[in-house]
Amino acid sequence: MSDPWAAYVDPTASAAQGAPDPWAAFAAPATPPPDKYQQEAADVLGKLKGTPADQSYGPTASYVNGVMFGGLPTLMAGLETPAEMISHRTLSPSEGYNYAKAKEDLALQQGNAAHPILNTGADLAGGMMTGAGLSKAGVTAVRDGAGLAGRILGTAVDGAGMGATSGFLSGEGDNRLTGAGEGAAAGGLLGAAIPTGAAIAKGAFALPAAQISARFWPEEAAQSTLARAIVNSGKSVPDLQMAIDNGTAAGQPNFTLADALGKPGGDALSNVVRSPGEGATQAATFLDSRQAAQGRDVAAQLSQGLGVNSTANQLADALTKQRGAQADINYGLARSDPGAGAVNVTPAISAADSVLTPGVTRFASPNSSIADNSVEAAVRRAKSFLTDGNSQLSNFNDVLGAKREIDNMIESGTPTVQRALMPIKQALDNAMIDASPMYQLARDTFAGQSRAIEAIGTGKAAARSGRPEDTIPAYNGLAPDAQAAYRTGYADPLLEQASNGNPMANKALPLANEGTRAELANMSQYQGPLQPGARDQLAQALDRSNAMNETYRRARTGSQTFDNLAEGHQQGIDPGVILEGLRGNFHGVALDMMRHAGNFFSGSTPETRRYLAQMLLMRGPSADVAGAVAPKVASIQYRNTLANALRAGTAGAGAITAGQNISRPSQ
Repeated sequence: MSDPWAAYVDPTASAAQGAPDPWAAFAAPATPPPDKYQQEAADVLGKLKGTPADQSYGPTASYVNGVMFGGLPTLMAGLETPAEMISHRTLSPSEGYNYAKAKEDLALQQGNAAHPILNTGADLAGGMMTGAGLSKAGVTAVRDGAGLAGRILGTAVDGAGMGATSGFLSGEGDNRLTGAGEGAAAGGLLGAAIPTGAAIAKGAFALPAAQISARFWPEEAAQSTLARAIVNSGKSVPDLQMAIDNGTAAGQPNFTLADALGKPGGDALSNVVRSPGEGATQAATFLDSRQAAQGRDVAAQLSQGLGVNSTANQLADALTKQRGAQADINYGLARSDPGAGAVNVTPAISAADSVLTPGVTRFASPNSSIADNSVEAAVRRAKSFLTDGNSQLSNFNDVLGAKREIDNMIESGTPTVQRALMPIKQALDNAMIDASPMYQLARDTFAGQSRAIEAIGTGKAAARSGRPEDTIPAYNGLAPDAQAAYRTGYADPLLEQASNGNPMANKALPLANEGTRAELANMSQYQGPLQPGARDQLAQALDRSNAMNETYRRARTGSQTFDNLAEGHQQGIDPGVILEGLRGNFHGVALDMMRHAGNFFSGSTPETRRYLAQMLLMRGPSADVAGAVAPKVASIQYRNTLANALRAGTAGAGAITAGQNISRPSQ
């Protein structure tokens, strides 16, 4: 009968019989024998060990090594290279460096073996100082105001960078690159783990603290919430105060602290508005009322910024009447000019004949019975004001009367008729200028006033469909009175748009495109000195109006589920039952439960939200941001700076130490 255990060979017996050892593959690899550099290092340092000249690294050297990302042996070896070259009588710097580096590596290992706790602690302390120092100097991937995810990612990047540097500096030869890669991986993992653990520990402590603070000191709890929003916005307390003051000075006294904060302010106000309590009612009423008046605010800012105080039609009527009155005076002076001479109307008659001559518009002759077309009829009538075929006008007053008749024909004629009559008009103008200098003054004044009236329509067309590449040069080429008329025409459709339509829509949005902003900046009457990079006052006013709408949008628009739920809670009704029974909106119920759970854990009580709403909506001359939250902001910033330094320092210590241990040569 065969042995059932024959397949299972006794490894010991097999080895004894000279068979190969099946466990040999799992044995630890043999330590390679020391090379000549390591052997000499062992001989030299072995003789010095325990003597006053012992070169083993102590806590001080380990601390410096930690500060230097584990690069102290490399630095010292570089400094000692010339001496080793002399000692070994070699001209090769690499040979001298190898002897020196072997001694430094062995000195580090001997010191760590003799003082494992002290040296490790000193090394960690040095790495912590380096990491904290880099963070304080701004050499960090963690941004100010970053959330938990941002801190985790940033600290992981910092740890990876410091681990890679330490791994590279602590290694030797090809081992440097391998050490850098492994150090980066270890440092990145440590960097991500540190803020994660800190957040868990902080949350465990912060939840009960927030509950206690909110119930016993609601105003202080609200100040802390607002201070965190300010820190997250990245804006300083003086900058926020200046933003409110600038809004007040510009005629926008309803510009609040929440608007100046931007997204953090809108988000904080949204939680107030969508939760039950007195603060929600006050904030919602204010936001709705302000948004309904946004159109008036935009219109006022446009009118003031462009220097407009009437509609386009009102200005056109006023300018036309002014032109007529001035023309009566100026042309009256020209008629009574004693120096006016005879007017030569022959060039004007020739201009008419060039149209009426056979072969130009139609083949005809004076004896033809073919009727004139509209152009010929108009030209023939204009010519009849100047000559009857035998004699022609020469008296200045008579010619002036004829010219007015031709002007009326041009004004009421078709474009084709106007083109045919303009050469006749121009020839008369030139002849009358030659006869009377007073006439030239009257004509130039009339033409300038006419250009101003025309600029109203040009500006209106530019606002509707113009391109800044065309409209800006055209505006800049006008005389001052025509520019004023252009601005009135330009503003007219914009003011109409701001004054009409849905009162809750963002009336500043159509003015936010790049082309319109460029045109408004060019026409703005606020052309005084500005701070470098600052926008003109009109653009700033429109930016504030946009910011106020954005606050309204964040706090008030969207699904009405939260509003309905908040109202139900305020009235003591269970909104979950109502929604489940009448609408089946389980999603809304879940969201409401999440919001109220968040309010509970964060200590957001109705009284806290009331104080928070008052501070977020501070505005006008009475706003005092510093008095409300400056100490809290300073405290949070200090704690954040300290926390960032501790996170960076801890990550640095771990990453640098890990990088050294991974790539440090062994002897």
